[in-house]
Amino acid sequence: MYSQKKSVMQNLLQKDGIQFVRVKRGDVVEGTVVSVSAREALVDLGSKAEGILPFSEVDDLSCLKPGAKILVYVITPEDRRGQLLLSVQRARIINAWAQLEESLTQNQILEAKIKGFNKGGCLVDILGLQGFLPFSLLMSGIDSEDNGEHYQKNLERLKGQTVQVKVVELDPQQRRIIVSERDAFRVARAAEISQLVEKLKVGDLLSVQVKEVLPFGLLVDYQGVEALVPQEELSWQEDDNSLFNFHPGQDLEVKVIELPTDGGGQIKLSLRQVSDDPWLKLKASFDEGREIRGRIKKITSFGLVIEISPGVETLLPLSIAKEREVNLGDELELKIKTLDLASRRLEVEPADLN
Repeated sequence: MYSQKKSVMQNLLQKDGIQFVRVKRGDVVEGTVVSVSAREALVDLGSKAEGILPFSEVDDLSCLKPGAKILVYVITPEDRRGQLLLSVQRARIINAWAQLEESLTQNQILEAKIKGFNKGGCLVDILGLQGFLPFSLLMSGIDSEDNGEHYQKNLERLKGQTVQVKVVELDPQQRRIIVSERDAFRVARAAEISQLVEKLKVGDLLSVQVKEVLPFGLLVDYQGVEALVPQEELSWQEDDNSLFNFHPGQDLEVKVIELPTDGGGQIKLSLRQVSDDPWLKLKASFDEGREIRGRIKKITSFGLVIEISPGVETLLPLSIAKEREVNLGDELELKIKTLDLASRRLEVEPADLN
């Protein structure tokens, strides 16, 4: 008889254009508080019957005001009396786990409040759930092996603090939430670097500071971001000892020559390109057949390395060099045979060869 009456009522309501939301056990839906009594609230879910929300299933009773929108979990769907039993607490927990899973997959940063400690780390409140922040993943670097007065003071200082964390391990079945403050810092720093790099373009001039002199170039700092000046970009002159001219803390003016791509990479900079290319200066003053002077910079087994001007060098073949008594640093009178600026190639011969 009850089911027949219910079916007749549904038909009448459908004819009037009234549509109901069907809910089932386990659904998390938004409802509107209709009324509040001494021990429970009635919530409209848009279904045929209003849901009953006991105060025992609510974390914060201040949210229960007529007209307020709340998220609820359906404990039991409509019984034979047409009543639904709801819970705000369970909806909050389910929603919190969903947010944690999303933050893990999306590399998001969340806030957690330190509530207490155990031997290995901090017990934290994150989205209303209990998580664990190991001491090894704290930025402050608490030493769990230290049981002295300094250790206890550090713990007291941390208690109640809100920290930025990243979820690193999640197991809803075991109610296991592991978070890291260090990983959150790395994610935030990576985002800052990405935003900084996006503002740069090849050809920009930057002021940087040398952090470290490496065998292959200079590691420099630009607004907290590491970049590299390769050894070949230090000077127009080919000098194997050029790295000895630099030291940590030294300020430099450099030009951007390469930026990271989506696949990774590093900001690469040039010191030499801040100054004029000495080879370009040759175009106006060096013609084939013209006589010039050069200084012997190196004496090798295959010839003499002659420096025409800072950053411009050429090679005098050994077969020609053997005809003369020469020493390192001697100046020679030379004649230009060929000049190819595109390939940076200058071919010379002694001026008195003929």
